[in-house]
Amino acid sequence: MRGHGREGGGGGGEGVNRRNLLVMGGYGVMLTLLGGRLYWLQIKEGDKYKRLGERNRIGIRLLSPERGLVTDRLGRELALNYPVVRISVIPREAPDLEGVLRSLSDYLVLGSDRIGALLEKARGRPSFLPLLIADKVSWEEVAQIAVRVHEMPGVQIEGGFRRDYPYGSLFAHVLGYTGHMDLSRGGEERRGGEESLYARLPSPRVGKSGMERVLDSSLRGQVGIRQVESNALGRVVREIGREESKTGEKVRLTLDVDLQRFLHFQMRKVRAGGAMLIDPWTGSVRAMVSKPDFDPNIFSRDLSVSEWEDFRRRRPSPLLNRVTGQSYAPGSLFKLVMMLSAMEAGIPVGRRYLCEGSIEVGQDRLHCWKKGGHGRLNMEEALRSSCDVWFYRVMEDLGLERAMETARKLGFGEKVGDDHFLFERTGLLPSRAWKEERFGSSWTLGDSLVVGIGQGYVSGTLAQMGMMMSRLLTGGVTRSLRLLEADSEAVQREQSELSGDELYRSGYFGGKREEDESYVSIDPLHRRVILRATDQVVNDKRGTAYRLRLRYPGLSFAGKTGTSQVRRISAAEREEGVKKNEDLPWRLRDHSLFAGYAPLDLPRYVMVVLIEHGGSSTRAAVPIAREMLLRTQIGFDQGIDT
Repeated sequence: MRGHGREGGGGGGEGVNRRNLLVMGGYGVMLTLLGGRLYWLQIKEGDKYKRLGERNRIGIRLLSPERGLVTDRLGRELALNYPVVRISVIPREAPDLEGVLRSLSDYLVLGSDRIGALLEKARGRPSFLPLLIADKVSWEEVAQIAVRVHEMPGVQIEGGFRRDYPYGSLFAHVLGYTGHMDLSRGGEERRGGEESLYARLPSPRVGKSGMERVLDSSLRGQVGIRQVESNALGRVVREIGREESKTGEKVRLTLDVDLQRFLHFQMRKVRAGGAMLIDPWTGSVRAMVSKPDFDPNIFSRDLSVSEWEDFRRRRPSPLLNRVTGQSYAPGSLFKLVMMLSAMEAGIPVGRRYLCEGSIEVGQDRLHCWKKGGHGRLNMEEALRSSCDVWFYRVMEDLGLERAMETARKLGFGEKVGDDHFLFERTGLLPSRAWKEERFGSSWTLGDSLVVGIGQGYVSGTLAQMGMMMSRLLTGGVTRSLRLLEADSEAVQREQSELSGDELYRSGYFGGKREEDESYVSIDPLHRRVILRATDQVVNDKRGTAYRLRLRYPGLSFAGKTGTSQVRRISAAEREEGVKKNEDLPWRLRDHSLFAGYAPLDLPRYVMVVLIEHGGSSTRAAVPIAREMLLRTQIGFDQGIDT
């Protein structure tokens, strides 16, 4: 029995030892695995997890840059900024975004519709991008939110800037406006991609139109960075580092506030149209107005979808710049092109054609604006009286191709602004091949003849008409039109103030100036004939604008009147008598045009005006140009009753 007991006890001890060995072996394996894992985490990937840990503790806050100022040529501010406080939320840091928004609604005006719109907006964007909740928050609201911000994860209180246009609608189409950057997938305005710092701002705004869009990259500035340390509740406890934002570039335009204000006042009753004042020697635009206009300040706040749609649907459209973004038939202004083309083709200035009121072209009859005709006229007399038949005959002799070549030389059919100019349409200089491709029909003689008086298929912008007049006056030296002031302005101004003889000697009317790629050659003799003829339009008693001449000693202006038909006049209507513009619905009335300059001896300013459906040019366009060209000669502090 004892032996059996000893024998049994020995067997039990051996079992215990075996179990102990197994347990200890298991512990050993676990410790080895744990040690290996710790080695891997702390040694091999220690830097990686250290960085991840720092991210939980240290955060980056972006500092919005101040958008660059825009001034007129004398430094008067046209677009500036004022500081605001903004409330935003980073959705990734707010597990319950809807709850955070409802908490904010205790302090801000956030109704259910607004909260729903914000949630929808957040779903369509990356979660790391700040979601703007409120702009221009009062200090009282800021104080209330700041006390409870630790209870609202993801909420940021930051300073920023809001764009302001102190002159309101005065510079609407030149300056344009800013709006929110398109952060949707494939958005064309993201410029730099989803990871760009600018796109991560709570309310990134970019130029949407006008010079705000053209110069957007220069005006934006550079985003600043603020590195902060937060506690476990997400509350910022200290600032670790800061790189200040950089203000955008300050931009000086060629516009003049006084000239712009006066032109805007002259256009106050215009339903739709445009006008611009140009320095022909430098190409600088001194004033530009398009009607109808708008106040760009309304876009500095968030427009609702319904507000935007209502604004966009207005007719005539207030967003369209009618100086550069719309093309029109140039009407009788195109007769200046035909006049130069005729002289360059060798047609004598004294060449006379008979105008009996109309001419036959195949089965059709083309009419002059004067029913009884003008009789026999030479070139200068034809321009002075704006005789249609004379220019039909000239086009018949010249041919379409030669006339279009001269038109292109004077600026039609191409962009006339420099690289920093506004969006431009190129208009149309038709050709035989163009009509065949566009309409599948052949070009006719009648097509050519109506183009000769600026009707039919030819079209151009108001800016192109201004370039045409400028090149004719300067002998071809007018540079590209520009709105951005150049450093060489003082030099250019000095050159433009030279006398006529000095200008000839300096090369303005002579050989090509190699540094000026926009130079075109116009014979000085041809230039003088055109100046003489446009003088007669206004200052000769037989001229179409004679009744609007200036009657003050030493003050004068000249130019070319024009009307552009927008409807076809039937033979039956001609038999009964063509209806007057004032008897027609507004949209069927002729466009009213005028291109003029002042003073006569050495033109310093070119003025072009187009009034949509304005009817007679002497009733609509010429009076506006007359007042502007008068004021450029007498200044703005003299009360002359005109």
